[in-house]
Amino acid sequence: MNSTSSTPSLTQGLGLPKVGNKVGLVNRFQAKRTRKNFNAMMANNTYGQDIACKEAEGGGERFDKLSAKLKKFSKKHKKATQKTSHQFDWLRDQKKLSSQQNQYHDQTSSSLSQFLKLLADDENADPEMIKEVREMKQDHSCVLDKPVDDMSSYAVKFTELSSVMRLLKDDGGSSSSNPEADDNPSSDASEARKLVKPLFAELILRVKESINDSSSAIASEINDLNKEIKTSKLNVLKSQKDENSNENDDSSLPSSVSELIMNSGFSDTLEICMLKSSLSKKFREIRDEWEKMKKEAAGDIAVDSSNDNENGDEDNNANSKTKTKEVFDKTLQGWSSGGKKGGMKRLFSKLSVSLPNVPKEGFRRMLDDHSKAKMVNVKLKDLRTTYDRSVSELTKSSLSAIEVLKEDIVRKFNDEHYSKIKDLIKDDQAEVLKRLRLEREEQLKIVEMEKMKVDKLEEERKEEGIKRWKEECEAKKGEVEVYKKGMEVERLKEEEERRKAEEKENELREERMKVNKERIDYRTIVMGEKMRQKSHEEEMEKIRETEKLERLSALAATVPYYDNIINCKADLSKSTKARENDIYEDIGLTGLTDFQLGEGRLRCFTNEKVFSDVRFRLGQALRQAGIAGSEASRAVVRAAVPRAPERTTGIGIKY
Repeated sequence: MNSTSSTPSLTQGLGLPKVGNKVGLVNRFQAKRTRKNFNAMMANNTYGQDIACKEAEGGGERFDKLSAKLKKFSKKHKKATQKTSHQFDWLRDQKKLSSQQNQYHDQTSSSLSQFLKLLADDENADPEMIKEVREMKQDHSCVLDKPVDDMSSYAVKFTELSSVMRLLKDDGGSSSSNPEADDNPSSDASEARKLVKPLFAELILRVKESINDSSSAIASEINDLNKEIKTSKLNVLKSQKDENSNENDDSSLPSSVSELIMNSGFSDTLEICMLKSSLSKKFREIRDEWEKMKKEAAGDIAVDSSNDNENGDEDNNANSKTKTKEVFDKTLQGWSSGGKKGGMKRLFSKLSVSLPNVPKEGFRRMLDDHSKAKMVNVKLKDLRTTYDRSVSELTKSSLSAIEVLKEDIVRKFNDEHYSKIKDLIKDDQAEVLKRLRLEREEQLKIVEMEKMKVDKLEEERKEEGIKRWKEECEAKKGEVEVYKKGMEVERLKEEEERRKAEEKENELREERMKVNKERIDYRTIVMGEKMRQKSHEEEMEKIRETEKLERLSALAATVPYYDNIINCKADLSKSTKARENDIYEDIGLTGLTDFQLGEGRLRCFTNEKVFSDVRFRLGQALRQAGIAGSEASRAVVRAAVPRAPERTTGIGIKY
């Protein structure tokens, strides 16, 4: 059995994942110290040493502990048997009660069905009453179990109802057989029917209330019974676990898990005990598998040693074997520390010198045994690493499972207590709400009465205010009418005065016009004379200006270079003096003229500056002549506008 086949069996059989190699480092360190043989490694096993130390410390107290455990187990077993007997008695009583409840349930169902049949046969039955009875039957059918005490009261009530319905049916049949009675029903029958209707309603309400109360009581009783069944089952399982539990369950658990169980506060509960037993079983399985694999590895070494004993020399005793083994190990260690110089021949020569009595086949057999022991040590190291990793993972999962179970127990305990407290609070709150509802209704009535009084007073106040407002409006209307009449009289007086004043002014104006007529005529004549004089002077000025221009033209015609000025032609290669002065070039700077006259000016200067440029006028003349782009035009441009050499590229330099 090799290490590759043994490692997966331990991890896969338990379903545990692989973890880090912290434990493996420790085991490699231990394996390095115990490389000589398997017995030395077992002697340095810390796990076995801890168990041995604990047993040695226990010493004489072991018997006392076992006796205490036995007494504790006997007490638990006695309690479990008592609970089991109580459980069987309870089951017997429950079965008896359930049969009685089923019997009363059938009786109630039959009475309800009879009552519904009577209602259906009655022609004068109230449909609302039939609906209520049907709902009551449905509620009754939802209840599976009924208490024995309430069934008798239900039977009495339904008997009363059936008797009343039978009487009503007989009364209705007699009335239907007598048609005169239908046309003129008696007052006694109608009064009896009026009295019976509230009786039916009251009986139905009481039956529904009793059914609801009984259903709630049955539901609470069922919950209690379920809890008791669960507790009894858990106790039975606990007793069975205690009977089948092993004596070393506590010893198989790690110390951290045992401490957490003891410190949880719920170590005596059945859930914790069951979890504890399952964890102990898992830890025992891991440990048993580790022991089994360790024994298998030790068995391989034992088989090899037995083969050596069968095939070896019979004259060699145990002491000679031990000495031969020591000399072989020492020689092999020296050869390995020397870098294995010379190979196997060198090793065999050293061994033949150290062990002259051993043949060459014995050396080969000893080397094979050494390599097998080495492989077994490696296999045991891997198994130990896997075992420690499995234990650590199971310990972690056990701690988390204990914490989860502890939280579950606490939550269940809190839920049970909270439910009881909530029920009590609910009942108290229902009473308080009922009282508060009554108080609120009384307060609402009082508030409504006060509101009605306030509304009435407010309406009276509004009516008085409207009446007073109407009276004030009437009085103000009268005042407005009086004011309008006074204003109309004043307006008429003012119009009469204004009309008289206008008539008086018109009379005065006519008198002034008669007096000033001669003066106005004189001023009109003088103004007309002035206007005529001004227009005559303007005409004379125009005549003088025309005569002046004619004299200047005649004077210009006498000038000798007049024809030259009129007939002069433009010189394209000539620039004006103003343009030459416009170009600025500092001493020591070259290319500034080209910059001012280059493409930059064509992009940014105005049209007047562009049209005054010599190069532009030359290009325009060449285009008009139709020779633009020819070799002749290029020669003309090079001759007329020479290009200065560039400072950076050197273009335009003449060689």
